[in-house]
Amino acid sequence: MITELGHFSVILAFTIATIAILVKEISFRCLGVILMLLIIAQISMIWGFYMKDFSILIVAKSSNYFAHAGNIILVFTTIMTGVLYKIKPNINIIRTSSIIIAITIWVLLIEYNPFTRVI
Repeated sequence: MITELGHFSVILAFTIATIAILVKEISFRCLGVILMLLIIAQISMIWGFYMKDFSILIVAKSSNYFAHAGNIILVFTTIMTGVLYKIKPNINIIRTSSIIIAITIWVLLIEYNPFTRVI
């Protein structure tokens, strides 16, 4: 259940990043929300590793380098969002960073989804 919460958080972060690209008035506020959602996703992945939940593919294949790629992308996106939220840049940098964050989360969800379950 915690893994699904993390997966939902990443999907919601992608949706908010996409909205932040389109609506420039709320872009800066969205960075804080995206950051919190990605932190929730990180905590859910850490919980899966801590509890040794082998129903999660990334935990089951923890010795494989490519299995960790999704987790690395999630960490990178969380750090990038946190840095951008801290420095409070102007609106053009925020919109550009929202595009980068949305693309990164899209790659995370499509190519290296760390929340995939083993059947």
